Amino acid sequence: MRRIPRSQTVPVDKRYRVFEPVAEVDLGESVIVETITFRTPVIRTPEDANPATYREREETGPIYVRGVAPGDVLAIHIEAIEPVGHASGGWWRDPSENAFLEVAGDRVLFPGGLWAPLRPMIGDIYVTPEGHCPANP
Repeated sequence: MRRIPRSQTVPVDKRYRVFEPVAEVDLGESVIVETITFRTPVIRTPEDANPATYREREETGPIYVRGVAPGDVLAIHIEAIEPVGHASGGWWRDPSENAFLEVAGDRVLFPGGLWAPLRPMIGDIYVTPEGHCPANP
């Protein structure tokens, strides 16, 4: 199965303005799409939750689907979401500091023994307007 790596992301300031695909796939083809989890680098340690520099809210793509024409309905089936690393969010001591949140099994562990179910989400999936693809420049 083909993998589209997280190195093929679009920076947030160029979102919706990049039309050159990073990959082309066939209609019906299954692919693995790596994305970032809110920010890169991947959060693996408490220090990673507050890096000096980071990339935020990038998206992998665009991905061109061969065999789809303007006006067609496109169905995308998400088979699995497999998070890598840990979570970061909110502050507990200092408003300028993100907390390192451990992911254990199907739970996100918060400071003080609190936890919440792990429920990863997709983020954004959208299609490029007609006239902005390799088959129809």
